[in-house]
Amino acid sequence: MPQEIAEILAGNIVRLGYDDLPRDVRDVTKSVILDTLGAMLAASSMGQGCKEIAGLVLKAGGRPESTVLGYGEKVPSWMAAFANGAMSHALDYDDQLHEGPFHASMTDIPAALAAAEAVSKVSGKEFLTAVALANELICRLGLCLSRRPGGWVIDWSATAVFGRFSATAAAGKLLELSESQMANAFGIAFSQAAGTFQIAASTGAIRGVHGAFPNMAGVLSALMAKEGITGCSETFEGKNGLFNAYFNGRYDRATLMDDWGKRFETVNLSFKPWPCCRFSHPYVDAALQLKNSGIGPQDIESVTLLVGDVTQRLCEPMDRRRRPQGASESKFSLPYIVSSSLVRGSPVIEHFTPDGINDAATLKMADRVKFQFDKDFNPPAGTPPGAVEIVTRDGKRRSVRVDVPYGHPDKPLSVEDLHNKFRDCFRYAAKLPPEENTEKVIDMVGNLEDVADVSQIIDLLIPVS
Repeated sequence: MPQEIAEILAGNIVRLGYDDLPRDVRDVTKSVILDTLGAMLAASSMGQGCKEIAGLVLKAGGRPESTVLGYGEKVPSWMAAFANGAMSHALDYDDQLHEGPFHASMTDIPAALAAAEAVSKVSGKEFLTAVALANELICRLGLCLSRRPGGWVIDWSATAVFGRFSATAAAGKLLELSESQMANAFGIAFSQAAGTFQIAASTGAIRGVHGAFPNMAGVLSALMAKEGITGCSETFEGKNGLFNAYFNGRYDRATLMDDWGKRFETVNLSFKPWPCCRFSHPYVDAALQLKNSGIGPQDIESVTLLVGDVTQRLCEPMDRRRRPQGASESKFSLPYIVSSSLVRGSPVIEHFTPDGINDAATLKMADRVKFQFDKDFNPPAGTPPGAVEIVTRDGKRRSVRVDVPYGHPDKPLSVEDLHNKFRDCFRYAAKLPPEENTEKVIDMVGNLEDVADVSQIIDLLIPVS
């Protein structure tokens, strides 16, 4: 009987180490760690629902193992993973894979942080390796759907469903699970896998904080397997396994299974320069180019957004999109995001706060925005292109189309912008760590291979008493 996918993947995760990671994989992994730390810190105060979830976890208490970021208190590892996981995506400021509509690091870095503190004395190399391999796993799981015949189908959320496995891989690697234990952990994680794209239709807090669930499930699954608890067999390819139950047996097996340790998809992760839906970023990029060309808000008569099937959803219903209700909704309102970019420039966190979304000049601009459907903006895969067309008050027409937005690997976020993003996020922590620790964290993550214990980094994020 051929070896099941879970067993092969478990072997890959357990077998591969730091020395198997190419330089570019190490570099991108250090960047996503810093990026995700910043996103979580900012969300600890600014993320819808994050304060409430942190409050629930801290009120429950328990063994002080792992830190709740932004608050500095310690709770059992799986509960820290739950709280920090809620923060990892709440601002929609975390990385994403261009070719597949899913997020990566939000599903496993909170789990890795929690497991590292619970284990104690995890080196920077060990931590980097766990995150890199966990990200590789979720990237391959997502891509094996987007690369199958017919491509992606909007039904299940890959972030939610596959995130249980990447979180399990990260925690299991740091807990030093054996191959059989890791395979069992995947089987345990499968019993907790869930999440449809209905969440994308939600305007409630759950849309942003759903990263809590895969991270907690990952730590719990790894701990249960470590204790000898066995999981489902034939997790991925069984009659009622993941691919048959969720995806009608349609997936590209080679994308998932081939060339582990030789080919790395994680190097293709995109970073977000702006805290809003990635599908809006080509339009932000285009709007900023128009603004920077010298066109001011007072010059604009009308704005037309050229959209495809996916991005049209960010425009309808237009009246609601022009006046988003709440921070979460504003991040998915293309008329609002483009208007804010034309009026205020590069989007920042404060533009998506309750006060920020009621900016009078932005709302006035939003009333001039309309959209036009164009099938050319329906790509076979990946983030759709975007175009913004402006008619100025003197009758002139200007248009900018962006196929590859800033932050994509082909148009990468600069190191300076990555560091500035972290600095900005750091200052929004619910309880502020010492300000001088900002640069210390940037330096330590940038030289993660030299860090003896990653808890040293977490200690720098502990707020002043």
